Amino acid sequence: MTPSIEPARLAVHVSLSDELEEHEILVELLKEGIVLTQACGVHGQKIILEYPDAHLWSPEDPCLYDLKITLSDKNQIVDTIDSYCGFREISLQPDEQGTPRIYLNRKPIFQYGPLDQGYWPDGLYTAPTDEALCYDIEFCKSLGMNMMRKHIKVEPARWYYHCDRLGMLVWQDMPSGGKVPQTLVLGMGFLLNLKIRDDRLYHWFGREDPLVRENFKRELQAMMQTLHNHPSIVVWVPFNESWGQFNAREIGDWVKSSDPSRLVDVASGWFDQSNGDIYSIHKYVGPAMPQADDSQRKRIGGSHLH
Repeated sequence: MTPSIEPARLAVHVSLSDELEEHEILVELLKEGIVLTQACGVHGQKIILEYPDAHLWSPEDPCLYDLKITLSDKNQIVDTIDSYCGFREISLQPDEQGTPRIYLNRKPIFQYGPLDQGYWPDGLYTAPTDEALCYDIEFCKSLGMNMMRKHIKVEPARWYYHCDRLGMLVWQDMPSGGKVPQTLVLGMGFLLNLKIRDDRLYHWFGREDPLVRENFKRELQAMMQTLHNHPSIVVWVPFNESWGQFNAREIGDWVKSSDPSRLVDVASGWFDQSNGDIYSIHKYVGPAMPQADDSQRKRIGGSHLH
């Protein structure tokens, strides 16, 4: 499901197993049990739900609609799925002075929130209860925050559901892989904030094995496909602070072309490769100076607080 606004519409792509490809697909948009609009299609075809009156989703007003998908064969119902969706648009646009800003639903939004590593004292990487999944989100909302960067971890779908319904923007990292980068490389990023290429000397970044690099691409694609339907996710972050970073220009461009409905922070932290929507700086020592050639991207800064 991919939403867009002005006019509000939802593009739905339903994948079926081979023996069901000729069946008819009916998609209905509902609110409080009332069908607002519907559209039909078949396997491999984008089914477009037009609903110009849609209430847009935002952290202040996380409006969700119900969705029902029915599979039929010769007017006989074969299967049904119930889900939900939200209408929202995230984009990068220049303001009146020409400075790039992040826009939500075509209005500038200042995003404020923590680097969320997803630890629980009584479950470590696994939340012990559904209430625990909700707690961090609700606590951040109570502090006035509107975003959380899910740091090099993928949560169960239930966590993203809570972000969808509570109104919490999510920057989603891809988990790091490969070996820990060489100490010299870490120092060049941590201390000097240098800019070095990542499309050669893969052993510097712990990615010398080509099979490991190919597996990273497969798992990145799987993560994006698995989480695609959550309106709360507005930014993909493929790499963080050089760990396992490689070919960031190629991978960042692929992420953007695969999902143009979201922004991309390709290499968060140190070894930016001048692509993507966001140039993010993690500066622990000394002042952080913006790059002179980044007038078309949004610059953000921050530190990792553990």
